[in-house]
Amino acid sequence: EALTRTLAAELGAFEITVNAVAPGFFTTETNASMVSDPKISDWLKLRTSLARWGKPQEVAGAVVFFASPAASYITGQVLAVDCGYLAHF
Repeated sequence: EALTRTLAAELGAFEITVNAVAPGFFTTETNASMVSDPKISDWLKLRTSLARWGKPQEVAGAVVFFASPAASYITGQVLAVDCGYLAHF
């Protein structure tokens, strides 16, 4: 988060926006064993608002948004795409 804010402050003079996406728990080939583990899935369900694993395309939308003209006035932000995980703290 600090790096995102610092770069946004420094590069804004050049009209460069800097943002970050903080992904939560997503299903991938790499973590397939975690996804299929009932203990881990139960833990996740208790700690996220939507009580499920995310799909890669769900985090991709946030990245596409930040790269689009719709986000041209947004800089220095970190968007948590985490199924509400941070809302539980």
